[in-house]
Amino acid sequence: NHYFAIDATTPDEPDQLWELTDANMGMTWSRPVIGRVKIAGVEKFVAFVGGGYSLSDTLGNTFYVIDIDEGVILKKFIVGNSTNKVPAGATAFDRDLDGRVDGVYFGDIQGTLWKIKIDGNENTEDWKLIELFKSDGGHPIFYPPAVTKNNQGKVLVYFGQGDELNLFDTQTYNFYEIWDKGDGGEKMWAFALPGKGEKVLAAPAISNNVIYFTTWENTESVDNCGAGRVRLYGLTSTRQGTEGGLSALYFDVGGTRLDKPIPSLEIGIGIPSAPVVTNGWIYVS
Repeated sequence: NHYFAIDATTPDEPDQLWELTDANMGMTWSRPVIGRVKIAGVEKFVAFVGGGYSLSDTLGNTFYVIDIDEGVILKKFIVGNSTNKVPAGATAFDRDLDGRVDGVYFGDIQGTLWKIKIDGNENTEDWKLIELFKSDGGHPIFYPPAVTKNNQGKVLVYFGQGDELNLFDTQTYNFYEIWDKGDGGEKMWAFALPGKGEKVLAAPAISNNVIYFTTWENTESVDNCGAGRVRLYGLTSTRQGTEGGLSALYFDVGGTRLDKPIPSLEIGIGIPSAPVVTNGWIYVS
């Protein structure tokens, strides 16, 4: 239940800068996301981290903003009730492209999408924790969302549900596009994952107005030691002139162009990584 900072400027002689914990911090599952903010006229780089996971109440139901230089907590938010956990990492988004974070987005195990609203406020006391959207069924969110601003100026947030601690359940999980309207969110579309207990177990990625994400489904088969089935999805993001949530995969895994776009491809076995999209290719392991 600690976070650490290491100065690795000289790789052979790294220095530990600081270590940090807190009475409400659970097991630190979330990958820190780094962003720049301005506090009382001073530019700072900060780390945004989830409170983690725990079997105990009041441990993990938190979110932290950490001063990277000093190794101190600049702001701490209590997220939901005492049994809630925030194992997921966050996504920091610069809406106006001024180099500073305007909003930080993350999910929790109770299926809620949260936002820390900064919007240029230099006093951390003015930063607000907003419940942006409560997803259907209250199913867990274990990974950070993807965020973009479309050609209508709407900030859109994408995330999927999936209980990583109960892989073999058979509930129906969903993937969402949520419009961040400032102090609340609106569901633009939701896509029900068709597989039995099919889950999103990695972060999504957005490129060229398509949102890509991977899923895992337990096939209840002894084939491949029960490794299950992997799918890659590609769905359109909402924008002027394009409806969101439509099929957007135009090629099969061999690179052959399809007659019409499809929503997903079966690509392998085992729990998949997050998709990495670059130079016209999508990489998944």
